[in-house]
Amino acid sequence: MSALINLGSVLSERRDLPEARRLFDRALEVEPGHPGVLSGLGKLALARGDMRTAIRYLEEAIEQDSDRADSHYVLAQLLRREGRGLEAVVTFQRALALSPERADIHFDLAATYAQHGNFRAAWSEIHAAERLGRATPQEFLVALRSQMPDPSSR
Repeated sequence: MSALINLGSVLSERRDLPEARRLFDRALEVEPGHPGVLSGLGKLALARGDMRTAIRYLEEAIEQDSDRADSHYVLAQLLRREGRGLEAVVTFQRALALSPERADIHFDLAATYAQHGNFRAAWSEIHAAERLGRATPQEFLVALRSQMPDPSSR
């Protein structure tokens, strides 16, 4: 099963979406409801630009196995992009509870807090990532700036 999931993920990253879908469908035939396959299908839907389907698959993956930090993390990113900030915060927090050592999750949670004006919480997450030795506030600001719309283009 893991070989099918890994190969499907690699194909998805390489943008061979039809072949990745074929592998994930085959994996679902072997083991219906497998959370790794559902998560892979969610990421595949995201690669196709289908946010609604991606969210649905990731929510199903979490229902099957709520201990997968990556499923929570990707779902939180999608929720934030959909403008569902409070849900994104809660989902990022779940991901961090499962993998507190992941600076990327701290960064994205910080960005979500900052987007909603909670700068104290944002800085707290930035410093948590910094304490892990994997990030600096300057790196966060560069990453955050790349996610923000250019105000001069309005």
